[in-house]
Amino acid sequence: MSKVVAKVIRAVPNARISLRARTMMKFSLSVLALCVVCSSCTSPRNTLGSSVSPCFRALGVAEQAIKHRGHFDGVQEVSRDALRRALSRNRPKAILLPPDVANKMSPLCVVLYKGRFSASRVEYPWPPGVLVGRFAIIAVSLQKDRVQATILVERVPLHFGHLFAVLH
Repeated sequence: MSKVVAKVIRAVPNARISLRARTMMKFSLSVLALCVVCSSCTSPRNTLGSSVSPCFRALGVAEQAIKHRGHFDGVQEVSRDALRRALSRNRPKAILLPPDVANKMSPLCVVLYKGRFSASRVEYPWPPGVLVGRFAIIAVSLQKDRVQATILVERVPLHFGHLFAVLH
């Protein structure tokens, strides 16, 4: 690297450059080279590299759906089919997802909040007839970042780990 810096300094016309200017030029070129090397080591996209990364956009939408109540308990990207299967373990006879949500193929981000939730105080409450729940599972479409349903339950059908959730 010092050879490159020396060549650049020698290539400057009128080589009558003061010692201070030479030192400053060496320092500047060294910093520039360091910046180039460091920037080439980063990835081209800004994600965590996990399946949950796309779901971070859904967190704000989910919090608005429950009107900023309750405590965040986890997030997970799941297929609609996997969510339907998980919900059927808790409520085998209930209508598990709204028909327009269940019939689409794109994945969902499900965000879990713990608290006391009532159907009248959340957006898109589901299932019909359930008025309250200890947990709110907000299903957000990955394509449009839009709430598909706020599912009120007493027991969580998915296992949500600390920040990230994992399906059982």
